[in-house]
Amino acid sequence: MPLRAEARAAWLIGLACALYVVVAWSVKPGFYDCCAAPQYDYVSPPPLLAAGNIQPSSGSGELQVRADGTVSGGQVATTDQPMPQANLFIVGGTLVAPASGGPVVVHVTPYAPPPQTDGVSLQGNVYCVTANTSFKPQQQGLLALSVPPYGPLATTIYFSPARDGPWKAIGGRFDLNTYQTTAPISSFGCFAVGYANPNPGSAPRIGGSLLPAVAAGLIVIVLLAGIPLAVRRRHRRGEESDEG
Repeated sequence: MPLRAEARAAWLIGLACALYVVVAWSVKPGFYDCCAAPQYDYVSPPPLLAAGNIQPSSGSGELQVRADGTVSGGQVATTDQPMPQANLFIVGGTLVAPASGGPVVVHVTPYAPPPQTDGVSLQGNVYCVTANTSFKPQQQGLLALSVPPYGPLATTIYFSPARDGPWKAIGGRFDLNTYQTTAPISSFGCFAVGYANPNPGSAPRIGGSLLPAVAAGLIVIVLLAGIPLAVRRRHRRGEESDEG
């Protein structure tokens, strides 16, 4: 009887561990519960988030042309609260001065992701950055995009000359404190965070028939770990009975 009770307790602990794994991956932000992720505003929100969604904002700004003919630096960001979801930083002298002689005008506009993105899953909004000029050769700006806290964590920024693709990864550095990814850009166009779709069969997925197997494996591990302890306790009780 004592062994059966110990085994039942170990089985319940294993089941609790398995349930925690399932629940932890089902909510934001997965196992990273140490940090509160900011609200993300969608152009086209997932159905479960539609009720509380706020439409994202656009942004625009002007960069003046200096007396020496170079374009001043600056920052152009969306006006989302409490923090912009798209933020562009430009260093002075990196842009070509407009032929008109006027200031550089930059617009940042959010859009819903296109329905077809071959080989890539885009998360959140697509942000298209337009300007009446271009970067000088070998010059770059820095773009920061917010990462949606729901779903797979997408930490790579993708670039496309147009909203409908093709999309190319340009890298990204993710900051867990701000839930933003930053990457250098050398061209204006459309940007979004995302990840490359795995090739079919290239990697195991936690889902479908694999999820019960993982949960069962965790239960077995906990059970096996508890059996020696139960045997030692039963053996100790037997020795105490003999001594009595």
